[in-house]
Amino acid sequence: MRTVRVYSSLGACLRFSFTLFAALAAVLFAIDVATDVFAGRAIDFQALRHPARTIAALTLVSLGLALLLFAIFWVAACRLDAQGLRGFSFWGRRVVIPWPDVASVQPLSAQGIPGVAVTSASSKKQLWICTLGVDVAEVHQHITTYAGADHVLTRWFTPKGA
Repeated sequence: MRTVRVYSSLGACLRFSFTLFAALAAVLFAIDVATDVFAGRAIDFQALRHPARTIAALTLVSLGLALLLFAIFWVAACRLDAQGLRGFSFWGRRVVIPWPDVASVQPLSAQGIPGVAVTSASSKKQLWICTLGVDVAEVHQHITTYAGADHVLTRWFTPKGA
């Protein structure tokens, strides 16, 4: 059987990055307007003086973050094969957990990026899997093939409505 890599899609990284910077721009705009209003000044948001430049800057920064996230998630991809899971801990240490040794699966979020922490029963090591934009149905199918339908990770990755 082949090894399957689980990592975020570029589209999901783009959506996350653009949403993050759009929200940040909206908050900054609201703060600037509020300070002008409370100070009794005319509303003067500097970024609106050159909207094309502002949009271009936000787009480039968002694109840069999206590409950086995608590269990190691609390098740190979790690998599934017949023996078990191979991936990284929160601190970047390599972790291997055989299928029968998976003790628990817990949801996590790192700065708004969703994932799951898979804990080993024997060593208590944790492996982190980023789930941002992951094709849950495909991952579920591979885990079912490798670990079986009753495995705790199979149940975790069961697609909604299935």
